[in-house]
Amino acid sequence: MGKGLRSATEVAAALCQLTVFDFNQTAASGAQEAPILLAMVDNFPILEGLGVGGTISFVGPCGLNIHTSIPCLCLTTVSPPRSRHSLGNTRDPGRSDIATNLWRLPDDTIDASLGFPMTVDSDTINAWRAHLPVNLAVGVDSCLQLFIPVIETHRC
Repeated sequence: MGKGLRSATEVAAALCQLTVFDFNQTAASGAQEAPILLAMVDNFPILEGLGVGGTISFVGPCGLNIHTSIPCLCLTTVSPPRSRHSLGNTRDPGRSDIATNLWRLPDDTIDASLGFPMTVDSDTINAWRAHLPVNLAVGVDSCLQLFIPVIETHRC
């Protein structure tokens, strides 16, 4: 091929690199129980101006996907800009964690939202269970009963 021209294979590889996000990449260092990978303008420039983004989270046994509060292992959702699942940023909608956003509010707002608790810790967690949806509380209990023996016997 002439100077500056590329083979069809090279063009296809370059196009694939621009248009396919690698969700198999390693999560950020320090990521804990359920690492989240985001495809957004900063790391996937082809999204510029499209108003879309993508997220995948890896949830372990009995885990909870906190940004949607749905206990599941696999979830795909189309989230248009300014929806509950997006940041409302027209350049890069990304996603927003409900629980994380709550803890970023001013202390007096958090206290009022949670009913002015003295503390939320392992000693008071059972009092909080009463405020969880019944199916979520039952689901957590049954999941823990099922998986804790398996996790304990297969711990690294």
